[in-house]
Order: sequence, then structure tokens, then C-alpha cells
Amino acid sequence: MKRCGTAKVVVVKSALVVSLVFAYACVTQAAGIKKWVDENGKTHYGERPPAEVETAEVAANLNVVDAVTASESASGVVLYTTAWCGYCKRARQYLNARGIAFVERDIEKDASANRAHKLAGGTGVPLLVRDGDTLSGFSAANYDRFFKSN
Repeated sequence: MKRCGTAKVVVVKSALVVSLVFAYACVTQAAGIKKWVDENGKTHYGERPPAEVETAEVAANLNVVDAVTASESASGVVLYTTAWCGYCKRARQYLNARGIAFVERDIEKDASANRAHKLAGGTGVPLLVRDGDTLSGFSAANYDRFFKSN
């Protein structure tokens, strides 16, 4: 179960998030995956099969992250939530009351939202992301500071 709503502020700079997403994408893109069967009839998959076995190339595209881009929200703001989280509701109300455009992504209903939430360093909800900076939990004072500093 995800934590809901501490007022703890966690700010992660854009360069770090971009670097992590790039590294994750590079590592998880399958290139040159081979399939082979050993002398006991067991099927193996990997990048380096033994030289003496016959191999077949495997087409694979693993762990592709579907991230929300800034263009999906005029302000570049993404709010990661769950349906049951009271602090998520308060965060949504805060953004709406101030006319801040945002994209809301439910991490329990959308697997790609869950992956993007984790990549952004999320361990609970709500998680607010704007231009690579993040804010965990909800308090109006912290949201005020977050939007003034960004």
C-alpha cells in the first residue's frame, strides 16, 4: 500500500531525473537477445550464448516507459494519485482552485503511470512533478513554496 500525504518536501533536479530516465531506457531496451536450448533441453535467453550452440534472434522491447510529456499539460505539471487518497483530493483541489493546469495520473489504474511515478522517485501519493522537480505529500504551504520557487 502506498503512503498517503506526508508534508515532506522532496526536490529532485531535472538533470537527475532526465539522467535516470535515460539510463533506465538504455538498460531496458533489449538489443541482441538470443534464444538457445542447452544439452538438457532447457531453453535460455540472453545476450551471450555459448559459442557451440545454435541460436535464434528474439525480437523484444522490454520495460518501455510511457511517460507523460510536458506538452500534455500546458504548465508541465503532473499529479500522481490514487482514488482512495484524501491528500490527493486536497492536492487536486489546490491546483484547480488556483487555475494551475495539470495532468492527473492514477498509479493504481495505469501501469505506465506507476512506472513513471517510481522513476520520479515516488514512494507515496500524492506526488507532484513539474519540470523534473518533485514534491511528495500535500500541504498548502509546501505547494505555495513549490510554485513560487519554480
